[in-house]
Amino acid sequence: MQHGTFSFDHRGWLGRLMQISLLTVLAAGTGWAAGTVANTLIRNQASATFKDDAGQVFSVTSNMVETLVQQAAGVELVQDQSKRTRIGGEVHFPHVLTNVGNGPDTFDLTATNVATTDNFDFSSLTLYADLNQDGQPDDLTSPITTTPLLGPDQSFAFVVVARLPGTETSTQQGAINVTGSSQFTPAINDSNVDVAIVTDQAVIDVTKSISATAGPAGTTDPLTDPHYTVTLTYENISMLPATNVTLIDALPTGMRYVAGSGRWSQAGAMVLTDAGPSDAQTATPYTITYCAYDSSCTGLAEATQDADTDSTNQVTAIINQVPAGIRGNISFEVTIAPDQLAGFLHNTGEFLYHDGSTNIPATLTNKVVFEVIASSGVVTNGSNSSAVDGTAEPITIASTTQAGIIRFTDYVWNTGNGDDSFDLSLSASTFPPGTSIQLFHPDGNTPLLDTNGNG
Repeated sequence: MQHGTFSFDHRGWLGRLMQISLLTVLAAGTGWAAGTVANTLIRNQASATFKDDAGQVFSVTSNMVETLVQQAAGVELVQDQSKRTRIGGEVHFPHVLTNVGNGPDTFDLTATNVATTDNFDFSSLTLYADLNQDGQPDDLTSPITTTPLLGPDQSFAFVVVARLPGTETSTQQGAINVTGSSQFTPAINDSNVDVAIVTDQAVIDVTKSISATAGPAGTTDPLTDPHYTVTLTYENISMLPATNVTLIDALPTGMRYVAGSGRWSQAGAMVLTDAGPSDAQTATPYTITYCAYDSSCTGLAEATQDADTDSTNQVTAIINQVPAGIRGNISFEVTIAPDQLAGFLHNTGEFLYHDGSTNIPATLTNKVVFEVIASSGVVTNGSNSSAVDGTAEPITIASTTQAGIIRFTDYVWNTGNGDDSFDLSLSASTFPPGTSIQLFHPDGNTPLLDTNGNG
């Protein structure tokens, strides 16, 4: 028996296959790296098979070449934003920082007043963690200046709390620069500009949250899939009422609205109907018009965050009036699509309203990041079109010559929903003693090597 363990990185779409060649001298897919993580060791080796004058088959391999992937820092910070506020008020500016480098990193966070292009400086600027991503500080007694250690593609939500000096007047603006800088490479950074617009009219603020920040992809039975609650919380932070307060949420691809799940905090357990763009539902003394992912939801304010002009593929809630100092929310449930790849789903809500003097255009809420957790699965068979185990097996070569070369083509299917690597083993060989069995790339010439370093 000859036994060996090999592996390859598989980075591709759900159900993607990898062809491998098994040569028996007789001799056997590999991997590639996309967004390769730091300190990955990439190995490569060439081989050649030939016959001498006597017809004897020989196989030789070259020296092995190794490349160590170095760490490269990267950071993305979102989002630039403008918020209305009252004189002497306090503004919460939510942000999300993502490590887009290929290795673990910690990021320094700063917020500073813009020097010359605005009308006033804030009296204080303080940063707080927002681990539950609800757009609000988690703990006002624990300010921060750095993120925790973030792996590649990991995000960290935080809030800048900016207090106005009280000397500003209506229509004046104050601005700050918010910056996230890599500690691994300090020159790598990203910045946002936050602007506070002072007004003496009604002011509405809206934040978004979801009941969990991570979960698995769905199944073919949505009734058994986990349901997550999305909440849009609104608050009138002024001394005047606001009217036609409109909340919009266009869900990202892979996140699905659950029909009949809409609720309004002012109406208790009353189920909001998904259809009817002009169907005002009452919670005395106020009303809400709610329309969500229904073909009847036409002619409504359109989300600016999706790539179409269709208001039927979004959640829209219009509250006729929100009095001064009132806080409330709408909520609904979502599931994750069964074919959703592992990774991160990003979602931002929107809102608009009439402040008593003018229509305030669409303003973004905080961004919420939901991680779809990877699940693993693998099938090996002889088919290049089916991931069903046992298809086109056994792989049979009808005949060969003595001392000849036999090529078996096998396929490895990643049936999970994320990038993965698989160890390949050869065992229980019944070929004659002296037979050489090797795994090769699909070209049948390049040896398949250990790509994840586990031996």
